[in-house]
Amino acid sequence: MIKFSLLLISTFLSFSSVHAATVIKWQNKQKGVQEVVINASYARLQHNDSEDFTLLDRQADTLYRVDQKRQLIIETNITEKRAEAKKNYSQLQKVDAYLKPSKQGQTIAQQESQAYTMLVDMFSCSEEFFSKQALTIEYMPIFIELMTIINAIQHIQMQKIPFIHLHPCQLAYMHLQEEFKTLGVPMKTVLKNGQVHHELLSIKTKRIIPPSFFKLPKYKKVTDKAMKKVLEKELSQRIQHSMQ
Repeated sequence: MIKFSLLLISTFLSFSSVHAATVIKWQNKQKGVQEVVINASYARLQHNDSEDFTLLDRQADTLYRVDQKRQLIIETNITEKRAEAKKNYSQLQKVDAYLKPSKQGQTIAQQESQAYTMLVDMFSCSEEFFSKQALTIEYMPIFIELMTIINAIQHIQMQKIPFIHLHPCQLAYMHLQEEFKTLGVPMKTVLKNGQVHHELLSIKTKRIIPPSFFKLPKYKKVTDKAMKKVLEKELSQRIQHSMQ
């Protein structure tokens, strides 16, 4: 009887050390299939073809991008990055961008969606599919939070490239970020040429994930600015090597 009781306690402790999570798979034209695992405190984005991953720590208000090859962690303060993105968006070239409800939508990852045509200066850029039904799934608002932060970082980096000329559709996408948040979970984007830019493939809930899955490796943490210097140094070394 004592042994049986100890077994029950051991089993309870084992299950209490793991947390139920929502697992989302989605496909991105540039980066292939990606997996996002989310619980109440963390969201981890993993590329299927890479050991690198991105971790959102909601309590620390920090985004960590883990570079396994260089054994570095790029640390980004989310509050600061949001403020920088807001300032940058306000300085963007103005375009007449808006969303127009279009066809009824599609069932994507077993969720009903509504389609909107993204227009800029009366020209169609893409079809955007959003699902309010998917918002009711546990942790999906955190998925939107993660994607919004990653998009903001990419937009900031894009705007810092010297002499870059942003396409009107890129400007429209940036200007409409706040409106996107009111429409539900972004499920799919189909470009004007019919190419699928990204699509949410599946959503699975109540997955058992051990806490260790959300732990960071013991690598050196660096800022975005420091990482930029690392990359610039590597590029300079490659150029010098190629000239020898």
